[in-house]
Amino acid sequence: MKVIRNPHSRIRTNSLTWPDECPVKTNHGEVPATVYRKKGRTLFSLASWAAEPVAIRLNIDRQSLLLDPRKSVLHLPAVDSFQDEATYRLDDSIPVPPGKSYLIVFGPQ
Repeated sequence: MKVIRNPHSRIRTNSLTWPDECPVKTNHGEVPATVYRKKGRTLFSLASWAAEPVAIRLNIDRQSLLLDPRKSVLHLPAVDSFQDEATYRLDDSIPVPPGKSYLIVFGPQ
């Protein structure tokens, strides 16, 4: 998988840096996202550095990820001791507890 990033173009989030050209961003400054792409598949991760639970929405550059919003969903696969399985629409709000990370796969409905 290819990590989408440019080491010469970064923004600071607390003590962390995240690529500012990442095709997926959240609407919350303390919950950054990172995208990993492989031909035909897109996975992204997000992590909450917020002190309180937050409900985030994703700002997705659908064109750069070649996503058809009418046919795509966000799927959180079940990962033992990490996350429960869940599915969201691209425009859904996603609840994120403090200190929690998620792995999310873009895919067809």
